[in-house]
This record gives sequence, C-alpha cells and structure tokens, in this order.
Amino acid sequence: MRGNNVRAAEVDMDVDARSASKRRDNKREKKSESKRGNDVKAYEVDVDVEDAFCAPHWNWNAHSVVYVLRGRAQVQVVDDFGQPVFDDELQQDQILTVPQNFAVVKRASSEGFEWVAFKTNDRAQISPLAGRASVLRAIPADVLANAFQLSQEDVSELKVNMERQGNTLIRPSRSSSQRRAIA
Repeated sequence: MRGNNVRAAEVDMDVDARSASKRRDNKREKKSESKRGNDVKAYEVDVDVEDAFCAPHWNWNAHSVVYVLRGRAQVQVVDDFGQPVFDDELQQDQILTVPQNFAVVKRASSEGFEWVAFKTNDRAQISPLAGRASVLRAIPADVLANAFQLSQEDVSELKVNMERQGNTLIRPSRSSSQRRAIA
C-alpha cells in the first residue's frame, strides 16, 4: 500500500472536553454496538504529563479513528513498509484515521493530550513496539537514544519500565525537561 497519505481533519463534534478531563481514569475502554450488529471498540486516553509519549504500536486487525478531545500532540504514523505517512501536530477537534498495520506514536505537548480512539473491530489487537515482548528490549541503548532523541537516562527508564510492567506510556525524566528548558 505504498503512496498512502494520512491526513488530520478538523471536525465539529459536540464533545464536552472539560467533563471528560475531570475523569480520574487515565484510560477507559468502551464497547458499543452499531445498528448493523457490528461492534466498535473505543479507548479514551488522557495524558497530562508534558513530553510524555505513548510508545509506538500498531493495530493488526482494525483501523483506528482518533478524535482529539483536549490539548495537542506530535503524532507520527508510518505505513507497513516503514515509510512516514503522517508527521504533524494534532490538536483539539481534529480527527485522524490510522489504517490497520500502520505504526503510530504520540507525544503530548505542554498542555497535555486527551483523545478517544475508535477501533473498527471490537476485538482489536494492539501490538506494542515497547513492553516485555517488544523488539525494543533487544535494541542497544545507544541506538534507542539516537533513534528517539532520548537521553541515556530516559532510555534506561524505558527499558526498566518495559521489563517491569510493559508500560506503553513513557514519561520524560526531570533531567530531560530541565535540559530542554536550558537549551
């Protein structure tokens, strides 16, 4: 599927972002049935940590439609050949469709980032590129630091988190934030 372009679009939806951001849970899963009997799965995620990012992942049996409720994030999407198809900022009221088997990574801005993702399959399978079963565990720390522009401290924390609990939310270290503020 070479030549695919993924674009963000603004939509006018009646969504109360303030009440959504008051929820205490960082991630909620909802399942709703359409009139045709096809099930759709929805995930709501709220990231309130500046520069935190959701580790790269892909859906291997569903497309994902992402709607931004609040905040902004830098989002990168690559196709199944590893070619970038989207590398831009998403902000409130924008929508982005991520095709099945395309990898995506999201990095929250200073205002945070809250979104809901609708999956086209109620049994959507998300395959992370980080976590206990991730290929990232086998990649040397220097390579990860260069590839993702992370400090050695952040890479160490990433590897520890992957081993410990398979986190897909990666929080920056204080020293990284301080270095950015100085630069």
